[in-house]
Amino acid sequence: MKHGASVDRCLHLLIPLTLAIAGGCGSSSADGEDAALLRTDGAVDRAGLDPHVGQQSSNVSPASNAVARLDTSLLREIELRVLPSPIINGPNRHAELPDYYWAENRLLRDRLESVKKAFRSEPAPAGRTLTLVAGAAGVGKTFIKGSVFDKDFPKAATCKFDIRELYDEWAEEGITTDKEDLATDDLVISRLKSVTDKSQPRLREYLESRGASFYVIDSLDEIHADDHVWVLEQVADFAFHRDRQFVHVAVFGRGFAFREFWIKRKEQLGHSDAELYLLNPPAFSTTGDLTVSSWNYHTWKYDLAWAPDGKETSKMPLDVYSRWVESGFSRQGTFQTVTCEDNNSMRPAVQNALAQCASEHQAVCGALCNLAGNSMIREILERETLERRPYDECQIGRAYLDRWLVRETKVHDRPSIEKPDHLDLYLSLLECVAVRYLRESAIDDRGYFPVRENDVVTAMHEGRERAFRVRNVLDGSGLIITDPRVAGVAKYRFEPISIQRLLVEAHGERMAKEQRLALGPCAK
Repeated sequence: MKHGASVDRCLHLLIPLTLAIAGGCGSSSADGEDAALLRTDGAVDRAGLDPHVGQQSSNVSPASNAVARLDTSLLREIELRVLPSPIINGPNRHAELPDYYWAENRLLRDRLESVKKAFRSEPAPAGRTLTLVAGAAGVGKTFIKGSVFDKDFPKAATCKFDIRELYDEWAEEGITTDKEDLATDDLVISRLKSVTDKSQPRLREYLESRGASFYVIDSLDEIHADDHVWVLEQVADFAFHRDRQFVHVAVFGRGFAFREFWIKRKEQLGHSDAELYLLNPPAFSTTGDLTVSSWNYHTWKYDLAWAPDGKETSKMPLDVYSRWVESGFSRQGTFQTVTCEDNNSMRPAVQNALAQCASEHQAVCGALCNLAGNSMIREILERETLERRPYDECQIGRAYLDRWLVRETKVHDRPSIEKPDHLDLYLSLLECVAVRYLRESAIDDRGYFPVRENDVVTAMHEGRERAFRVRNVLDGSGLIITDPRVAGVAKYRFEPISIQRLLVEAHGERMAKEQRLALGPCAK
């Protein structure tokens, strides 16, 4: 998750690029051929008018020089309702970051406590359980996995692995190969690894060879979608085999990776001890909570430590950290032994700006509650503060989107500044998906909208019409949350919720730019 350094190196290039692409300061391609249109059935409006989006493509009529803009006031209302409230003055409510997670995920905490209790039962452990944990991108699934299974379970009895890393190892043996993920016809935007021969129970054999009592599998969503059910079926068969007296398997991933398996198998699993949980983000509501978040961030990212009274260097306690912040990050007296990596974050001006933004802007609070977003928004606000720029919602939002794109390049092979091929096409697809469900008035009061199996987004690319499934566009984007426990038509929400409005507004700017190009030098 520690991708901050690579992001910082390209940030000065990244923001202008997205301003040009998503912000309407550049066309979709040199010849204007990358125009995304939305369809339910993949059909293309030959006249250039998109009935779902309600705007024209670059095939516009010179008779008009105006592009209709969608009203985003509904999205603003939903943001006010869904995003956490600005922080207020007050003490911290918990002492450690994991405590904030458990306060919002009590059922999951109780589940894991019961598993530990069963393991310690006399005369011998008994119980076969499967725990599936789904969460949004960056919410802290891997963090919780490490916090629980590194500290609370015996290492000798625990087998932890990342399924994507296992697939990488298997690739060297020819067991897995890169398979088209987001693709259409001969155009491939991203690839993920997939097992070539699914007739062999390789994963179950791998689990059986470990001889552990606790199994923790991370990153289910980072392998190809064709493998999600294949993996989970073998995990379930392994966990509930009658010859096993005690075993607990926990699988972590984003919600969409569990949907098909859970809907199909939940009735079959009803007799067994299988549960699916949504991992809720922590809630920071006071200035004291923000201090705990900052303490965790600085300790993790910059190896913050101290050596009090000549003792060995160790982690700085929270109460000491609070006094150090109040001192203006002094290196005198009590704090002369403080050590950390060079950084610009631990400055009074930067931390004061962060606290002020968190007390005024819900979007900042929402980002802070996502573990990956926490780092991103801090780095963005740090840069803005050092360059003495006032808070600008649009600029902050675009910079935040930029960083998510870079993160998803590493996780799901999606386009970004670090993988620029088809970046403009990919952004236009995201924009049009955001526009579609607003245009259809399909968004509920919590920001969720139904995505049907056959929903497609259609794009012109290099003179040809290309159709992409909306679910494929969204699932690997890192910009959505979905509840896999809900049967029927899947419901999605952009995450953070403010991303949808950003994409809708960017789409309007893109269409206006394309229209100006089509009208020529006389256009205003």
